[in-house]
Amino acid sequence: MKSRKVAKSVKGRQMVPQFHSVEEESAFWDSHSFLDFGNWEAVPYDEVCRDLASRKEPKLPVTFRLEKRLIRKLKEAARRHGIKYQVLAREILWRSLSREQG
Repeated sequence: MKSRKVAKSVKGRQMVPQFHSVEEESAFWDSHSFLDFGNWEAVPYDEVCRDLASRKEPKLPVTFRLEKRLIRKLKEAARRHGIKYQVLAREILWRSLSREQG
């Protein structure tokens, strides 16, 4: 028997309610900002431009082995953000290594 996961609120952020229809969800977002939900961070515009400019070089295919559970989690997270899981994995690597290099 699978246990149902319960969403937890990020400190200081609200939870997005469960919607029963597209119309209900549409009405909700017409009167709310997505910035009030989730774990968003403010990033200065010039920093974003610098990051994007440094990523213009061509991408090379890379192969490495990951656990099925990790791939599933990555795909689920990417789906929530509306992006491909490879893009999310690349972003995670960029951010992780950028923090490490300071």
